[in-house]
Amino acid sequence: ELQQRTQTETQLRELGEQYKLIFDKARDAIFVIQDDVIKFANSRARTVLGYSDEELSTTAIAKLIHPKDRKLVIARHQRKLKGGSVPGTHSFRVISKKGKELWVEHTAARIRWEGKPATLNFVRNITQKRKLDAQLQFTAKLEAIGTLAGGIAHEFNNLLMGIQGNASLELMDMDSKHPHYN
Repeated sequence: ELQQRTQTETQLRELGEQYKLIFDKARDAIFVIQDDVIKFANSRARTVLGYSDEELSTTAIAKLIHPKDRKLVIARHQRKLKGGSVPGTHSFRVISKKGKELWVEHTAARIRWEGKPATLNFVRNITQKRKLDAQLQFTAKLEAIGTLAGGIAHEFNNLLMGIQGNASLELMDMDSKHPHYN
């Protein structure tokens, strides 16, 4: 029994190390929110937010959320904790320790952590994607303006061609010494 117990403990320890490795190497920030603070976070969460584990465990989650998004995000979190229905994935802004505004895409699942309700959260930094999307929209708007300007120039050119044609006909009947010829 002692040998089997030792073997089981070794397997559990190895399994725990494997899960920790997966957890820490994830591209997304993964963390557990309980009692309105982050109780457990992977290295990506610490990197994105810029806080240490100690700071995260004492900083209210609301402080990390952009003031304009705070009310909605906290309301969704509370609904999720109570088992209510919330959108699967949503985007909002967070504020890093350095005060930098970041756009994130968030998904959460209700769990029990140390015997109490909590949420397991997955957050992906989409700041760069949003910037690229904004640039793409700006480029599309410029292209539309260019097309509109080209259409207006074409219509204006059509009007000028009629005027130029009539002016040429008048010049044919006019003497080159006439004062209005030039």
